[in-house]
Amino acid sequence: MEGYDELFGGDDYLWFWEPMLSEKRSEREAELAWRLLGLEPGMEVLDLACGHGRLSNRLARRGARVTGLDRSGRFLERAGADAASLGVEVDYVEGDMRELPWRDRFDAVLNWFTAFGYFRDDELHGILRRARGALKPGGRFAVETHDPSLLMERFRGEGILERAGDFLLERARWDPLRGGTATEFVAVRGGETRRYELFVRLPGFTELRGWRSTPASRASAASERTASRSTRITGEWSSSRTPESQRSASSACTRARAAASCSRFAGSLSQPLAPDGWGRGTTAAPSRS
Repeated sequence: MEGYDELFGGDDYLWFWEPMLSEKRSEREAELAWRLLGLEPGMEVLDLACGHGRLSNRLARRGARVTGLDRSGRFLERAGADAASLGVEVDYVEGDMRELPWRDRFDAVLNWFTAFGYFRDDELHGILRRARGALKPGGRFAVETHDPSLLMERFRGEGILERAGDFLLERARWDPLRGGTATEFVAVRGGETRRYELFVRLPGFTELRGWRSTPASRASAASERTASRSTRITGEWSSSRTPESQRSASSACTRARAAASCSRFAGSLSQPLAPDGWGRGTTAAPSRS
C-alpha cells in the first residue's frame, strides 16, 4: 500500500479532488452501481473501501442497508457527518479490506473509484475471496477500475490541479513490470509542500479472468463448502443508446474507467466483455450461486 495512508489519511486528497466529485456525478455513479448490482430497497450492501461515503450514503438514501468499510478514520468521520446531513443511516466501520469479518452477510459488495489495486497480487486474490465469502448465495460483487489498454491511449504523464491558489502536481508513469501506475503527487498548499508516492495495480479484464485458475484459488475452492460457482460477465453495445444516455454513461465513469466485475476464481465465463461506445466495458456483476 505504497503512499495510501499518507495521501488519504490527511486532508489534501479531499481538498483537491472533491470539486470533481460533484453531486451530479455521484448520483450517476450511484445509479450505475444500483443497476449493475441489481439492488432493491432493503438489500444489504458492503461498500468496500468506501472513502468519505460518497456512494454509501446515496445507496442508503435509495433504501439499501449499507455498511461502509475504510481504513481512514478521517474519511469515515466525514462519511458519518454527511450521512447525518442526508438523514440516512450507514454502518461505518474502520478496517482493512484484506481482513473482512463477515460471512454470508451481504446481498452485494461494491468496490469503486479504482480502490482495488493498492496491494500485492496475492493480497488482491485474498480480497476477492473474502469479498465473495461475505456475500450471501446469489450475491453480486462489482469492481470499478481503469482498463489498462484504454488507459494507455489517453495516458498523461503530468497534470496539475488547482483550487483556491493551492496546487497539486501529478507525475505518473506506467510500470510494465508490475502492471500499474506509479505516481508522485506534490501538494503545494498553505505555504507548505507535501509529497506522496502511490502505486496502483491495474489488472485488466483478461488478467482478472485468469486469476480464477491460480493455485491459490484452486486451494481456496477445495476448502469452500460449496464447490460450484459461476461468473457471468456480459457486455453491452451502445448502438441502442440515445445521445443523452451515452453522455450520462460516460459521465458515470470517467478517465477511461471500466465498470469491471469479478467474483471468486472458480467458475466459467458465459460471454466475453464487449466494449460500449465510450471505450469502457459495461458488465453485469457476477453472482454467487
